[in-house]
Amino acid sequence: MMTAEEVRVNVELFGLLIRRKQNPFSCMLILVKLYKSDEELFYNLALAGVGGCSPALVWMRELETLARRLQKINRGFDVVGEGDCGRIRIYSVGDGGDTITFDGVSVDEVKSMCAELRTGRESVNPTKDKRGRMVGTPVSKAYVEYRLRDE
Repeated sequence: MMTAEEVRVNVELFGLLIRRKQNPFSCMLILVKLYKSDEELFYNLALAGVGGCSPALVWMRELETLARRLQKINRGFDVVGEGDCGRIRIYSVGDGGDTITFDGVSVDEVKSMCAELRTGRESVNPTKDKRGRMVGTPVSKAYVEYRLRDE
């Protein structure tokens, strides 16, 4: 697993690349693109955070908070909206759940990411062991901790 400093540096670089290409700035857009390009960094962002960062990089804290809020998605969710704005309703027992509004990224992309976060990705190339039995796809420690942690 990455340290908070490693996560901060990687997220900063990734975010700066995306922000140069996209205007206006959207935390959900960066988070979706981060998840698609580097799941491991996404999980580490939620787990380790970004550590101390300057006020100029407050958007990184917003990404960290959003990634952590999405951890509760395995309790159930619904994404509603049109085009590139909408909201995610995360179901929960006892605390009333959570609602995350977003814009700047398509509703379909957000639905896809949420579905993968809830159920995990399906193995594209399943493997077999020496006896011919199907073997699951190896997963990282950060993935397991992200799925099990319930804040």
